Amino acid sequence: MTTHAEWREHLRQDLGGGGVDVELIRENYDTALRRAVQLWNRHRPHLKWLNLGVLSGGTSYLELTESEVGSIGILDIRYTDSGSGPLAPTSSVWELQVRWGRRGARMFFKRWTDLRRMERFTGTQPDWWWDPTAETLYLYNPSRPVKAMALFTIPRVPYGEDIRYDEESMFEQLALGYAKILAADILEQAGEVPGPSGSIGSNAAIWRERGQDDIDKVTEKLENSLRSVPPPIWVG
Repeated sequence: MTTHAEWREHLRQDLGGGGVDVELIRENYDTALRRAVQLWNRHRPHLKWLNLGVLSGGTSYLELTESEVGSIGILDIRYTDSGSGPLAPTSSVWELQVRWGRRGARMFFKRWTDLRRMERFTGTQPDWWWDPTAETLYLYNPSRPVKAMALFTIPRVPYGEDIRYDEESMFEQLALGYAKILAADILEQAGEVPGPSGSIGSNAAIWRERGQDDIDKVTEKLENSLRSVPPPIWVG
């Protein structure tokens, strides 16, 4: 992982290093990194799963602190039959297709959805509710024992030190875009510089245009990424 100091140096070198004086200080680079992390976290948050074990019939509750499920709390609960295999965030349809042949997965999925639809019609489907004030997760399971996992998110490191190595290039382009806009703001505030043949203007408009272009390109990639799209869910 790239450290905070290394990210700051990468941005300085991207803007010209010692060959060009862009009048940015350490705090400006940190601001660019912070803004990049804020946008990055909108599309690539740290998602975590908490195993709740097997829930027996009836109503129960769990008190979960911020250190366990983050400041936002529980986002979703996934269920599976208690007698099935390990519960995971992804479906095991492909394993069933390999073991049962081409029609096996289709037959099993139809049977499974019929049972879950009947639960919705009869009001016996497991349900949950997260109380953020009391930091308590309430679970309602009237029909059958089920395995459950809770989805939550935790904040990222402030200056991009936890960005995956295969995404560092895209994150650096995003942070560089914010750094260019900061440089444009500073150049505009400085105004024109007097010269022997008249006032000399700055290239603030070019910096701003290039910076916004970098931000827009990365934002588009993040918005169109498969990781930014929620997985398909059977709705009936």
